[in-house]
Amino acid sequence: MLRLEVQEKRLFAEIEKFQEEKNARRQQEEEEFTKRMNQQDIEFQKIIKKIDAERKRFSEDEQRDLLETCKEQDIALLRLLDMSLAPLNVSRSWEDHEDYWSSRLQILRNALASVRSEFWNFERYFRQHSENPKKTPNFVKTIYEMESASFGQTVTKAQTLINNQHEFFDVLFDKYDDDLFLKVLWKITSDVSSQLDRIILEMWSIAVNSSDFDHFRLRSAVLEIDPSSIPTTWRLKGICHSADPSDYEDALSNGSPSVYSHF
Repeated sequence: MLRLEVQEKRLFAEIEKFQEEKNARRQQEEEEFTKRMNQQDIEFQKIIKKIDAERKRFSEDEQRDLLETCKEQDIALLRLLDMSLAPLNVSRSWEDHEDYWSSRLQILRNALASVRSEFWNFERYFRQHSENPKKTPNFVKTIYEMESASFGQTVTKAQTLINNQHEFFDVLFDKYDDDLFLKVLWKITSDVSSQLDRIILEMWSIAVNSSDFDHFRLRSAVLEIDPSSIPTTWRLKGICHSADPSDYEDALSNGSPSVYSHF
């Protein structure tokens, strides 16, 4: 009987030792796995940040070139107007410079299209991050932060283009303050600017409290952006032809767009 008890104690001791060794191996494996994952995460973040820096640099160069092109076009148009535009022939002269307006309106449409397309990239990572932020890998959080900044910058760029256009409108209004064509364009771009402002305000709400943010408010704001709301020159002619001037009497009461630089 005594021998049986000794064997039983020995067996339990061996089982306990085996369990301890098993737990130790498991802990070591988990630590090694965590270490490898952390190292991999660091490498991923380095690659991601490098790609983002290159993307940002390219985007800034592209925006700078675009603004410079717009400025050169504005100067060229002013010179042509100074040479050819008579007060009684304003409307006809805008049509004479259709290439300018066609190019400029396309630039604005492209900017709005970029806002929509950038949003889908941002939204994908926003969902991953917001559904379970505690379990989201660090590199996904990094991508989310970069996509958030990139989306905000895209909206800001669109605002900047519209703001610059409004500044040029101001110059034209000094010469032709009662021109329906300019009032129509001012109102259209002011409406778009208000929509862009709403997106930025929603982005700020995310930054302040991302955990309780209603994502559909931002989605709704983005879906209001419609590149086709910036008309083609052909459609613009139709709008001006059928427009009631009284509908645009207060067009200039809409101030110039806001431009945010927090992204």
